[in-house]
Amino acid sequence: MLAKGMNNKQLAIKLTFLLVVTIISVLIAILRPLHGYPAMTDYGLAIFFWVVVNWMYPIIAPYIVGFIGLLVALLLGIPYATVYSGFSNDIFWVIVGAYFLAIAFTKSNIARRVGYYLVSRSSGSILSLLNAVTWVNTIFSPVIMSNTARGGVFVPVTKGVTEAIGSEPGDSKGGKAIFLASTYVNVFNTNWTLTALSTNLLALAFFVDVFHIYITWLKWLELGFPMLITVGLIPFIVNIMFSPKSSDTKNTNAAIKQYAIDSLKKMGPLTSAEKKALALFVLIIALFVLDSFTKIDLSFVAILAMILVVLPPFGIVTPQEALKDVEWG
Repeated sequence: MLAKGMNNKQLAIKLTFLLVVTIISVLIAILRPLHGYPAMTDYGLAIFFWVVVNWMYPIIAPYIVGFIGLLVALLLGIPYATVYSGFSNDIFWVIVGAYFLAIAFTKSNIARRVGYYLVSRSSGSILSLLNAVTWVNTIFSPVIMSNTARGGVFVPVTKGVTEAIGSEPGDSKGGKAIFLASTYVNVFNTNWTLTALSTNLLALAFFVDVFHIYITWLKWLELGFPMLITVGLIPFIVNIMFSPKSSDTKNTNAAIKQYAIDSLKKMGPLTSAEKKALALFVLIIALFVLDSFTKIDLSFVAILAMILVVLPPFGIVTPQEALKDVEWG
């Protein structure tokens, strides 16, 4: 439960910090600084303080901190239905469903194959490579709801290409351009679509609970379209900043295309898992886009995705793999 790899001194400091935070939280609950409000409001402030500080300076695993906060709330008399109401929230299930999708697309290798395919069909220039890397990340961002997961899928593609042209990530011959563009694209792609990042869904939950405003997937896309335009400009800007020497262009272009072609050959023909992942991608994107017209809730789409990802004979991963890899905290 406590962080691993700490020596005795570090452990003592962290336990002292935990004790101090706990004492302050107890004092808030006892002294009730919010005069004129019910006691439960002060108790809520005390729990909020303890949980948030422990999330900011993690000593105990974040999900354990969260459950301790919920348990204390129950002990203080807050109704069970209120304390655990978050788990009945649609957004919770959308986040979990999106993790299942990310796991399926990562394990099936379909996103990586599409990346190699786009590079192999390009002219081989650094600019065309940057465009290929940009748009394959963009295409899959609605169903891979994590910067880390998308990075894990596409880094092998960019790293392999830079090695093929004899360029390290910090080398101005192309490696710097490729990795910088990949980083920018990965970050910018978290904003233009609702399901590209879990915090977008948490923001939506806030809009619904506080302002009673529900933003559909398509409406978010409409509002985020300027960000998508920005994503499209990244390859051109980075290429101008780090354009390779003209003397390297011919050999570089050939090496890039050949690397992508060779990588596709190594992957072999389209596997059953990749075909299923493609079918799942089309289905989920269609349901996301049409949610304004079909009135099918995002949580239904997410639960459907969870079932299809693990359910034989369609299943792409086993239930054990899916449950293990979801970041439940």
